[in-house]
Amino acid sequence: MTKETIETLILLPNGQNLPATFELDFGTQEDETVSVKLSFANRKAVSNGNTFWEALTKLRIDLEKENILIACFGSCANVYPSPMILNMGEGRHAYRLTFAEQAKKKNLVDIFESDNDVQPVTVKEQEDYYSKWLTSL
Repeated sequence: MTKETIETLILLPNGQNLPATFELDFGTQEDETVSVKLSFANRKAVSNGNTFWEALTKLRIDLEKENILIACFGSCANVYPSPMILNMGEGRHAYRLTFAEQAKKKNLVDIFESDNDVQPVTVKEQEDYYSKWLTSL
């Protein structure tokens, strides 16, 4: 069982940013389910999935009920995985998308990483962006 830890930020509804930590569990050969644990402010949130994208999305939906967003690439409007990327690994990478442009390998990002350009949105807003991007091609 392989685990990895990544630091991130949580955005609270009052505008406050809190440090947080992802713990990624890659599962085992027998059980390919992956797990994402998020720790922040004496809280822990856990989600499982067939891919890290699926687990992160479930986690985000749960946190959105409290108007909490995660500041990582996987929460950006213009970041979304292709079906091929999801089938080729644990679903840890996705494309930064630009309207009217095909997704390119150079635009792959780790969904748990972050930089100064990260502006998290809800899962619904992200899915809407993806649908509009598909139409723009």
